[in-house]
Amino acid sequence: MLAVLALLAVGKAPVDPRKVMAITHVTIIDVTGAPPQSDMTVLISGERIVAISETEALPLAPDAEIVDGTDKFLIPGLWDMHVHALQKERIEKFFPQFVANGVLGIRDMGGPAEEIESIVRWRQQEADGELLGPRIVAAGAILDGPEPMFPSYSLAVPGMREGHSIVIDLKQRGWGDSTALLFAVSCPIEGRGHFQSY
Repeated sequence: MLAVLALLAVGKAPVDPRKVMAITHVTIIDVTGAPPQSDMTVLISGERIVAISETEALPLAPDAEIVDGTDKFLIPGLWDMHVHALQKERIEKFFPQFVANGVLGIRDMGGPAEEIESIVRWRQQEADGELLGPRIVAAGAILDGPEPMFPSYSLAVPGMREGHSIVIDLKQRGWGDSTALLFAVSCPIEGRGHFQSY
């Protein structure tokens, strides 16, 4: 059942907005702490959930695609907030597993510097339906001091001024939604704020 919604949500060709799918007789767990809601129907139009109701109370259009959710459970998509998955061999192995297990979003906390440029391409492949995978929020390369702890994953940053320029460059190239820092860079405070939003 998770895979059904995953295919609607990520890594697919554009969905016909007129297409209607109904997941019927499913048990919904909404992760709010409320009890499970049994024998429910979720109505999806295009890429949007447009109705959730008790199955018997929701009339369906004759042309709706019906997915029988009897004895199955439906939950919101999950996020894995700390992964290192953005490497070619890992994407081929991990991305289908993320989706199959309901993980529809990942926050990647850094990968090999030579593969940073691939982030934009992988996102585009997901949008075009060429790659099945979760939504990607990525830090790009890890920023570390002049002698990085993980050289293959990191960009060496001699100091704050260089770090500022590197972060701006990563953002402009579309490589990093956030930045992973290993705090080996000297960051004198001197009574002023040295942190900035990008």
